[in-house]
Parts: sequence; structure tokens; C-alpha cells
Amino acid sequence: MFKLRLMVNAVLFHNDALLMMKRSPTRFLSPNMWAGIGGHVEPSEIKDPRTACLREIEEETGLLGRDIENFTLQYIIIRQKDNEIRQQFMYTGQTHKTDLLQTPEGELFWVPVTDVLEKPIPYVYRETLQHYFQHGPAPHIWIGSSNYEQTVHQTSVPVFTWAKLSDPQIL
Repeated sequence: MFKLRLMVNAVLFHNDALLMMKRSPTRFLSPNMWAGIGGHVEPSEIKDPRTACLREIEEETGLLGRDIENFTLQYIIIRQKDNEIRQQFMYTGQTHKTDLLQTPEGELFWVPVTDVLEKPIPYVYRETLQHYFQHGPAPHIWIGSSNYEQTVHQTSVPVFTWAKLSDPQIL
């Protein structure tokens, strides 16, 4: 039986820098790795991932919704991890505020965009950032899924598939 885990993530920019968290070595999920701001959707937020993402931003950084411009859902990512289906809603936005709270989850840094992909980043976040840096903000939502593909040498390699999310207009 599969369980569902809903998560949110914020990709926040200040000029040419991206807000990233260097996760604490004591964290269960991705210790010592660089990640975005985000977390789990609470049961009361299940129909409103935007609210969940803004809550996570405030909890982890002190930034309020009014501090963020062009806050837009850009990605929905779905993947399987063991007996769990993980669905992640990823928002992008810009802020002019750089003074942030510190959190026990890790240290917050404004990382120049040119340096971001040099950091140790979890696979899903890295793939999403690479896609965003290549395609930029989109007028639509991207949906991504992660899977494994067999190589000619019979080894499995992770692959990410992207598609534009759209209503097929079927009547």
C-alpha cells in the first residue's frame, strides 16, 4: 500500500542570488546538503499548497508573503520513494529583503546563481534548478517525474522527465 507525502519548496531570488539552506548535519533528510526552503504540507493545507509554502518560508526565514514578489507555482514534481508517492509543489519568487532568521534546520545563504550547481544538492532539487536555469520562468506549470532507465551496460541511471501541465480540453 502506498502512502502520499505532499511537500512544498520555494526557489527565492534576490537579484542574481538564490536563497539556499545548508542543512544541518543532524537532519534526517539530506544532512549537510544544500537545499531550498520548504517542507511538508499540513493536513489543513492539503487544498492550498501556496499557503503551505508561505508558512514554510516564514518559519524558516522570517520572510512574509508580502516580502515576496511574483510568487508563482512553476513545478509539480512526482516520484516514488519506497512505498511512498511524493508530490512536491515548487514555487519561485523574488524578494528585496536579505535579513533572514536562522533556523535549527540549517544555515541560510544567498548563493550567486553562477555558483548554485557547484554545491552538493539533492537530486530532485538539482534537476529542477537545472531545468529552471535553462528555461527560466514559464507562463505555465511544469510537471516532472523521476525514474530509472536501463543503460546499454545494464545499469540503472536516474532520469527526469518534464512536460508542460495543461488541460487537454477533452469534453
